[in-house]
Amino acid sequence: GTTDARNPVMELDSGGNPIVVWRENGGSTLDTYVWRWTGSTWEALGSALSAYPGDTSVQDGAIAIDPSGNPIVAWSESGPNGFVVHVRRWTGSSWEVLGGPLPNSQNSYHTEGLSLKLTAQGAPLVAWVEWYPSPEREEVKLHMWRLVQDSWTHMLTLGYEDPSGPVLALDANDVPTLAWSETNGPGRSVFVIRQNR
Repeated sequence: GTTDARNPVMELDSGGNPIVVWRENGGSTLDTYVWRWTGSTWEALGSALSAYPGDTSVQDGAIAIDPSGNPIVAWSESGPNGFVVHVRRWTGSSWEVLGGPLPNSQNSYHTEGLSLKLTAQGAPLVAWVEWYPSPEREEVKLHMWRLVQDSWTHMLTLGYEDPSGPVLALDANDVPTLAWSETNGPGRSVFVIRQNR
């Protein structure tokens, strides 16, 4: 194409048709787009996703399909207080805000590894890594939040050494397991934790 599109993520609907999320340079902004294959053509699900007016930039995107077959999309976008994660659900005609913006740390300037999973009832869990400045050094934190009755509930914040690539999974009882990598001695190691129930 004529613009800079990158970082696609994809899920299949109940009919096996792909729904794709990506970020694209729209000139002075980086926007999030969601398109679906109908079986014969590609259609846009609304216009570009943006939580703030004016020129903004997005980082990362994630998608999951709820039990009703509607896509839920998460993305990170630059706002007045740094990069913030947002989650919305496609209703069939528009994007519905879920829980409002997720809380971020002090003026985060980069996010990475956004991971999105849904419970059996369709409630989203989101994990990501966030960078922000501190008086001593650059800080990196790993966050996990869960939507409970239209509000985000904090589940986990870890301040480990340079974590990256968080991956979420839910078991049959919706208990989350989280994996990530981080600096460990001269190299990097993978770590896995599971919520106690």
